[in-house]
Amino acid sequence: MKNVLTYTLEDIKNSPYTNLSLFSYTSILHRHDFFEFAIISEGHCISKINDNPERKLSRGEMIFTRPCDTHTITPADRIYKHRDLYVTEEKMREICSGYGKNFYERITS
Repeated sequence: MKNVLTYTLEDIKNSPYTNLSLFSYTSILHRHDFFEFAIISEGHCISKINDNPERKLSRGEMIFTRPCDTHTITPADRIYKHRDLYVTEEKMREICSGYGKNFYERITS
């Protein structure tokens, strides 16, 4: 596997991007120890998660990554933006508990 940068909540806790952020740049191959929801707000991007095929996404679509998924997001237009929402594993378990038994396990396996 290529070298992969791993972000932790500790790395970003003092950043203005901890909870909600706005990005318009190409990301390098990386992963997190938390969940990420990236919502495309302008333009198009190419998303690559793990060994899955690349997907072109546009405004209103969302990228969901789980802890330790490796991924990149590459703008496909000159003007491109997405917003990130980061969720800890603990909070995601709490959110998933309202969706029935084993829901968390289903989305993380």
